[in-house]
Amino acid sequence: MKKSLIILPVTIIVLVIVFLVYKLIPKPPCESIFQQTSLRLSSKLDIIKSKGPEVSIEEQKIQDLTERSQMTALNLKTCCIVLEGGKVNSEEFLRCKDNAEKFETQVEKIATNINEAQAAKQEGKTELVNEQVSEINQNINVAKQSSEEFRKQVTELQAPQPTETTEKKETSQGGSEQEPNNTIFEANSFPIDGDIFGKISSTDDQDYFKFHSTSNLRDRMKVNLENQSTTLAPDIFVYDQNKSQMIEKFDGTAGANLEFDFVAETGKDYYLRINPYGTIGDYKLSVKPQTVYDGYEPNDDIFSAKVIETGQPIAANILDEKDTDWFKITGITGKKITVRFENQSTTLAPDIYVYDHNKSQMFEKYNGTSGADLEFSFDTEPGKDYYLNVRYYGGSGKYKFIVNQE
Repeated sequence: MKKSLIILPVTIIVLVIVFLVYKLIPKPPCESIFQQTSLRLSSKLDIIKSKGPEVSIEEQKIQDLTERSQMTALNLKTCCIVLEGGKVNSEEFLRCKDNAEKFETQVEKIATNINEAQAAKQEGKTELVNEQVSEINQNINVAKQSSEEFRKQVTELQAPQPTETTEKKETSQGGSEQEPNNTIFEANSFPIDGDIFGKISSTDDQDYFKFHSTSNLRDRMKVNLENQSTTLAPDIFVYDQNKSQMIEKFDGTAGANLEFDFVAETGKDYYLRINPYGTIGDYKLSVKPQTVYDGYEPNDDIFSAKVIETGQPIAANILDEKDTDWFKITGITGKKITVRFENQSTTLAPDIYVYDHNKSQMFEKYNGTSGADLEFSFDTEPGKDYYLNVRYYGGSGKYKFIVNQE
């Protein structure tokens, strides 16, 4: 009893000290909040990604959980930015933190369940494994619900007020950045082949843009950021239609321009994020299709193989690791065919598969040297068709080839 009486006032004193210290410590900037939340979630996600498949957790569920974790960190950062802008009070921000913590709690439970399920599996306790997997799926559903509630809250916080006017930066080309666009859900839509002018106004500001690939075929999109200041160090992230990060490109030099390209799928949406990288400044952004696909596309499977004849020069290219070119050789009258492959790049390593008229693989010929040529022959039956399949082998690029018969 005496110990309890002593512990109670000591506990109160400690809590008071903690509260006072918390009030005196400067609050972390919004970017720090984002990084801290991401770091906490990442440690749990590492367990889920590495051990989840071992206990039969679907890959799609793990991917969805990963994306929601990223958006939870971004949403909490957005709440912080909106709070600093004076649009919400501290009570509303605490509700944001509560929603983020609910999601984090579920992720932690899932990681714990997976560890326990794996241990039970190693001990051969099948029933316990099934119980844990069932609980994991329930916790995933609760995490999704928490994530959705948080998303709705942030969407409401960002909704423009009737009395407010939206900041707009007009350009002679008609492109403009509309604030707020600090999260992927607020991304400004703009057409490809146009320019858009924007501004990173603070080290907590970030601009999201969304564009739609209108190309009929997979194509390379060139992203160009033209610096309009001597202070901005360009840093650009690219996300696919599922809001998953694809690549990041940056130049740490203040005032530098930045240009790069990536392959876009037909009819898909893509997102660009201009990150402050600790700097501020104005910029002009553009995305332009390069029309680099060859005239034989689409020919990405044996059923869409383009018909060619012997003696016919072929000029084509391998766009990336997802690209594969199929050709069907017809009109064969001889007993032997020679393929002469001429590299038109310093990056493509030639890799060619040969199939017979039954679409059965005969053999593969390749040269692992980037930029190398390739020549080979094989026996044929007159009147039969054969297929050539040119594949990606660690590099993309243009090529030519010709098929001759003897």
